[in-house]
Amino acid sequence: MKYLKSYRSIIGSLVLTLMLMQSKLALALGDLSSKLSGLNPLPWNSLEEIIDNIPRILVGIGTIIFVVMLLINGYRYMISMGNEEVSKKAKQGLTWALAGLIAVYIGYAFIMWIKGKLPIG
Repeated sequence: MKYLKSYRSIIGSLVLTLMLMQSKLALALGDLSSKLSGLNPLPWNSLEEIIDNIPRILVGIGTIIFVVMLLINGYRYMISMGNEEVSKKAKQGLTWALAGLIAVYIGYAFIMWIKGKLPIG
């Protein structure tokens, strides 16, 4: 039962995060019905534009994962109540979440650097 309560709070945090991000996702997608009325339902017109936007989309997904991990591990750290084992796992989770975010942004910078070096477009 103890674990069920902690999972319930984690799921609640995830649902709250998704609810808060819903408006941002709606703004990013724009008016979907107007985009579907034309021949091309995508906001991009060519394959090159789609490929150019993949790194940006992946950075967005990585940032969302970071925020979720930050909420989960921050909550775990707060409720550890001096328990060294739980506190240590939460700190490790926070460290790995930050390392993952840094890796995502370094990867994005590397891709943009390579893209700048290529003689395309």
